[in-house]
Amino acid sequence: MLNSAMDRYVIYNSEHRVLICKSHKCGITPRRLKVHLWNDHAELSLQTRKEICDHASNLDMVIPDQVTVFMERTAAIPGLAILDGFCCLFEGCGFLAGTEGVMKKHVREHGREKEGYKKVKMQTFFQGNYTRYHKV
Repeated sequence: MLNSAMDRYVIYNSEHRVLICKSHKCGITPRRLKVHLWNDHAELSLQTRKEICDHASNLDMVIPDQVTVFMERTAAIPGLAILDGFCCLFEGCGFLAGTEGVMKKHVREHGREKEGYKKVKMQTFFQGNYTRYHKV
């Protein structure tokens, strides 16, 4: 049951050392795995959630601050959502934002009002305080 539970609900990305929730299409921090499974996957049996947590405890997983952030465009990472976003065009900047409002505020800091950004496709391993986008 363990391998099928792991394969059915999560993906372990060994290159980036992140566990990805298949249904939410985002990474799960090692510290939040149990809470995520109990709060967001109550439909899973207690045994399945426990098996996933036990198996994940043996994986080499990093905390969000240790995940590599890509400055250049990369291939999409399987399992993560592909998002619409915005990229700053100021030379050497590369700032990425999930909303146009955040990007407009950012480009004003460069002294630009218009044409200081473009739409891009992007991904993030984590959400909330750990959101760090990369272009795909």
